[in-house]
Amino acid sequence: MNTPVARSLLSRPWFWLSISAALVSAVGSIVGLLDPSRVFGKETATLFESSIAQDLVNLFLVAPLTVILSIMVVRGSLRSWFCLVGVLGFTAYNYAIYAFSIHFGMLFLVWVTVLPDGFSWQPQHCSLCSGCAR
Repeated sequence: MNTPVARSLLSRPWFWLSISAALVSAVGSIVGLLDPSRVFGKETATLFESSIAQDLVNLFLVAPLTVILSIMVVRGSLRSWFCLVGVLGFTAYNYAIYAFSIHFGMLFLVWVTVLPDGFSWQPQHCSLCSGCAR
């Protein structure tokens, strides 16, 4: 859908925020996967395993999807914008869990950096919803 309305769905600053969230989360996931005992070693066995699984999902699914969907949204795809809203909401939810549930450690600054970028999907940043967000 390359309609004139869809053409301006994601402004350039929000595009770069989405891309930076994907890149920083990918780097954090790589670090978490390379040395999981150092990053998640203080957690319970269940949280340790789920954190590793979440890093795998972030690295191989969420980060690439964020980049691809952001590019498609800038090109004017309305469907991609709705998918990007879901992916960024998922990112915000997961990094809130990382920031507030995992013990303070070497990736804490990465988690709190990605967390607000996950909220870049909010309707007031979208020209489609600019009238209803005020």
